Amino acid sequence: MQVIPVLDVKKGKAVQAVAGRRERYRPLRSWLCSDSDPLQAALNFKNVFGFRELYIADLEAIAGKKPDLPLIGELARCTGLKLLVDVGVRKVADALAAVNSGASEAVIGTETLPEIKLVENCVNRLGAEKVTVSLDIVGGKILSPSPSIRSSSPSNLAEALEALGVPRIILLDLSKVGTGKGVNLELLRGVLARVSVKILVGGGVRNISDLKLLRGLGVEGVLVASAFHSHELTREVLEAEGLLP
Repeated sequence: MQVIPVLDVKKGKAVQAVAGRRERYRPLRSWLCSDSDPLQAALNFKNVFGFRELYIADLEAIAGKKPDLPLIGELARCTGLKLLVDVGVRKVADALAAVNSGASEAVIGTETLPEIKLVENCVNRLGAEKVTVSLDIVGGKILSPSPSIRSSSPSNLAEALEALGVPRIILLDLSKVGTGKGVNLELLRGVLARVSVKILVGGGVRNISDLKLLRGLGVEGVLVASAFHSHELTREVLEAEGLLP
């Protein structure tokens, strides 16, 4: 199982995400970086922990504004990390722009997904290995501008994505992000029972016990942010459990 650190960025700064309430997000205060510098944080994830992969959410782009493609390029060049990047994909060109700027994979979040056909188009245009889809969940329901996607259950949508050839799906419970309230295990187990694609989980991870539980359930990877900033997860703790690259 992979542990993948997360950086939420807004206007060039790393921010602290809490429960998906983006209007309340504040500049990140963490031992990982000074002045909320995303590059410094990314380098510390690589140099201190040895991580090889990083998830980036461009919150301005997700909200419909211009993506910070220069920042993505800088992070790719200066860190050499594999970047999973969500720039609020609403059309194929958005996914292409992320990949062309340095993202290893374009993350297509249901929060901005206008129709399921777009996923198929991105897979055909970029190749399946460049596409990851995030099921963005709030209150157990899928978040999306599409009525048909919103009305689907996470398990049913995961099955549909698997049929389209999507190799990795993120189950991201936005209402759990940064809360320290634990992962939505009922939701996760429901999806795991229905699909065989690789599943990544994000939102609510508190400590090493949560990671061990998720590993036991067979998830491919876990997205983590707050537990790093609070020192709950250290290199020593992760190394002792064999959870570092």
